[in-house]
Formats: sequence, C-alpha cells, structure tokens
Amino acid sequence: MSDAPHGSPQFPPPFPPPFPPPPAPPHGPPPASAGGAPFGDPAAAAGSGSGPVPPMSESWLGDLQGMARAARGMVSGRLLLLSLELRRARHGLVSLVILGVVAAIAGATAWIAFWALIAALAVHFGLSWPWAFAGVLVLNLLVLVWVAAAMKALTPMLALPASRRQFHWLFNDPMDPEESSADGRTATPP
Repeated sequence: MSDAPHGSPQFPPPFPPPFPPPPAPPHGPPPASAGGAPFGDPAAAAGSGSGPVPPMSESWLGDLQGMARAARGMVSGRLLLLSLELRRARHGLVSLVILGVVAAIAGATAWIAFWALIAALAVHFGLSWPWAFAGVLVLNLLVLVWVAAAMKALTPMLALPASRRQFHWLFNDPMDPEESSADGRTATPP
C-alpha cells in the first residue's frame, strides 16, 4: 500500500508513518529456543549445536531500538498532527473574533435603530421628543439593571466551588475561611 493519497506518486505523505519498518531478520539459522530447537522442527533439534547463534543481548538490544524508533515515530506523528490542528484552530479563532466584532457592530446598530424607531413612533402618536427619549432611556436602563443582576448571579460559578472542594489539598490557602459542616458548625482540625 502506498503512502501517497490514492496511489499518486506526486504527493508526499502529510507526515511520516508512525511505525518504522520491521528490522531485517539476522543471517544464518534462526536462534534456538529454550528447549534447544524451534517448535515443530525435529531436524533442527538434531543439529542444534552447529551454526552461530546470536547472543540474547543483541536480540534484546535490537528489540529495544525498534521499540524506541516506533515510540519516536508515534510521538513525532502525534506532535505534527497537534501542531497542524493548533495552526488551523488559530486561523479559526481569528476568523471567529473578526466575525464576532462584525456581529457586535451590526447588533449595536440594530439596537440603536430599534429604539430610534420606538422614539419616532412615540412622537408620531403625540408624545414630545424629550419624553420619547426619556422613555427610551428608562427602558434601556431597566434592561441594563436586569443584565447586571444576571451577571452578578452567575459570577460565583467562575470560582469553581465544587472543583475547589475536590482539590482542597491543592488550593489549600491558610487565608481561606474555615468551611462549615452540614450542621452549620465550623470544622476544627483534630
């Protein structure tokens, strides 16, 4: 199977394969097993004393080197994938920020136009301009008070209270007040 997409030789692979090719088998007869011969080979059992047998340390060293190459290939492939995805995420974040600014400008413009329309309709139905603008101002201040109250109610969630209780040993600050138990009494250290 080719590494190039769709078998096309002109495109290089996007990143190296995660596993290196297996090492070539050693020259000569296969190494004898602990019983003196490979399984199912009686002819090799009869002549087990002949031929050079590689020492076990070289075999283990080759296996360790192969595993190290495989691990290095896996890590480098994963790191390359991570860097490519982070680069794509950075471009996406910049686009999202630009679109958010455009949406905020359009929303603010629509909000101003909506309230100008409300003031113009109030004037059309017989209200004076100062009273129409005062009404728009009061309604916007009421919306502002409601948003401020909602934000104040949501702020305690930013302190991560449940996580802080779970990781109290990590965030243990001597300046923190003692936590009260379920019955309302403060816990005293033993």
